[in-house]
Amino acid sequence: MAATVWHRTEPREVRPFFHALEAEQALEACGISLFEDEEIIRDNAFDLDEIDFKKLVPVVHLDIADAARWLPKGISKQDLELVLVARNSFLKRSEVVQSVS
Repeated sequence: MAATVWHRTEPREVRPFFHALEAEQALEACGISLFEDEEIIRDNAFDLDEIDFKKLVPVVHLDIADAARWLPKGISKQDLELVLVARNSFLKRSEVVQSVS
């Protein structure tokens, strides 16, 4: 009987983006309005009950710091994408609400 040979199935390793802290700080001035005619909040996570979730109308207010100040050499702003994800941890569901190049 021939021995089973193990081999790697994923195409390549995922490497961490070591400049994530600088990128996160570049987004500090951004905000989100959760409902129509609501004020802009700057939190990056919040909890909603079922009633509020049904009224949810998210609008992202982008104010990103100049990319030349925080992007490392070799990466341009065209290489990145900002993705807003709404997640319900109880139901273990998530949905991309908005994606911005």
